[in-house]
Amino acid sequence: KTMKMLGFTPADAIQDRVRWKRVQYNYTPAELIDFGFRWEDMVALGIEPQHVNAFSWNVLKNELKLNAAKLMQLNMSISELSTLNFSCAQFHELGFNWPLLTRLGANVETIRPFKWSLQDIKTYWSPSISQWIQAGFYDRKRLVAAGWPVEDARMVLPALTQRNPGRSIRLNF
Repeated sequence: KTMKMLGFTPADAIQDRVRWKRVQYNYTPAELIDFGFRWEDMVALGIEPQHVNAFSWNVLKNELKLNAAKLMQLNMSISELSTLNFSCAQFHELGFNWPLLTRLGANVETIRPFKWSLQDIKTYWSPSISQWIQAGFYDRKRLVAAGWPVEDARMVLPALTQRNPGRSIRLNF
């Protein structure tokens, strides 16, 4: 409140090159929002992926109006994205899609830390068979090494079909 009464604004913090780490260390997320910090200000001050976890989902969505494009301003890797601990539904709500996730490096190994189920991935992202294959989900060794339940893969992954007379190949593991 003292800074606000002195006329100090988020724009002044940017001009003075104050780092977000310092600001967030000294004030609560609610105080920073009340002070007038917007997402753009936070990015300008160098907010890092681990700092996003200090904000509640409600604040991120409703007050900061966070979406995939804004979140990607942090140049996050797929592993940094997984540290946000958002559900599939939350990432979907932010506007993430399977092509964006794969551009960031999502595959059978790197998507595992998100703690999503294969059914969640299928429900929210609807990858095509070729996208599942490209991400390594049809490679049994990679699937098992990454810790995915094989039975879930049998139940969730679509059957591979060939144009030969009515033949359908199901996962053979």
